Amino acid sequence: MRRLLTDKGIAAMRAPAAGRLEVFDTVRTGLCFRVTANKARSWSHVYRFNGELRRDTIGGYPKFGLAEARALARDAQEAVGRGDDPRTLKAAVEATEAQMAADTVTAIGERFIAKHAAQRRWGELERVMRRDVMPAWGSRPVADIGRRDVIDLVDGIVGRGSPIQANRTLVVLKIFFGWCVDRDIIAADPTARVKKPTKEAPRERILTAPEIAAFWHACDAIGEPFGPLFKLLLLTAQRKSEIAHLEWPEIDADSKRIEIAGAKYKTGRPHAVPLSEAAAAILAKQSKIDGCSYVFSTTGKTPVSGFSKAKGEMDAAMLAHLRKGAPETDKVMLPGWRIHDLRRTARSGLSQLGIRPDIGERVLGHVIGGVAGVYDRHTYEPEMRHALDRWAAHLQDIANPPTKGKVLRMRRTGR
Repeated sequence: MRRLLTDKGIAAMRAPAAGRLEVFDTVRTGLCFRVTANKARSWSHVYRFNGELRRDTIGGYPKFGLAEARALARDAQEAVGRGDDPRTLKAAVEATEAQMAADTVTAIGERFIAKHAAQRRWGELERVMRRDVMPAWGSRPVADIGRRDVIDLVDGIVGRGSPIQANRTLVVLKIFFGWCVDRDIIAADPTARVKKPTKEAPRERILTAPEIAAFWHACDAIGEPFGPLFKLLLLTAQRKSEIAHLEWPEIDADSKRIEIAGAKYKTGRPHAVPLSEAAAAILAKQSKIDGCSYVFSTTGKTPVSGFSKAKGEMDAAMLAHLRKGAPETDKVMLPGWRIHDLRRTARSGLSQLGIRPDIGERVLGHVIGGVAGVYDRHTYEPEMRHALDRWAAHLQDIANPPTKGKVLRMRRTGR
């Protein structure tokens, strides 16, 4: 059927009782409007190429209106006149668009998170990518991101009042684009020579002895899962992510140690953490959830989450403990502290106890450089166990001090 197609006529066209109805436009040769019994409406272009009658689908109605359908049919007919098959041209365009979609910041970013960030459990990488990078550049090809784009993004984060986060974002971008260069996704790193926008002073906050005592009792007050988890962070001096993502197969109860695989550790190297009696006792009390490999979980499926809320509860419980018995409770304050400060507190405590600096660094999982790091194959696990045992005993003495009249003394050791 051929007729003069109009917008009004197309909108009013009734669907057939069965099968389909096809109407060819008298204005644009080969343009066909189809209506099926289930009321589906679409456009196509019918043409002859190399003596063969072919049909190329344009798209559905009303996504494509009459004017747009006529324009596309005209372009297709002109291609036929040049000796090109419209379907072949269309397939090439779709392939190019698919390749561009596969190379966008969002698409490559998801691969980066799945194959790099997630394997090492670097949650900050994923958070930065999803919070700041993908929303800003998500639909753009990675290869189109230039140095100016990086500077504008980082400066924008500074402008919203988050200069330290801007530094963190730049670090993540350097890792991300370096990863892309290594995989030949891009030829050059756009973050090269881009400097951090803010100069940071290293944090020096450690918990004082009264604060440690308050922290210990606050852990008991807030209960599971965060109370035991926080205690374990202070006892082992490990990073939050390493304990929060701890899995049962990583715990060797017989030898009393945690064995963190290199794929999950920040340095990329496996790390064995000896467990003091206090740390081992905490893990022994944790209940296993059927089907869940994580030691600490609030869902029974994923690692524990909700640290911000738990930290708020800890602050309140710590302040309550510090004010207990104080003559002027309203003047007792708790200076701000972060969960990562527990790691610094433990490392400083080991030094105060006379533990050798290199042993303290090994407890933290830091890589020992130089010739010693290359040739010394000793694990130092006995020395690390001794250090953490002394640290655990010291924490117990702070949290539950000896009876009044006895003086707590710390013996220094060269081990």
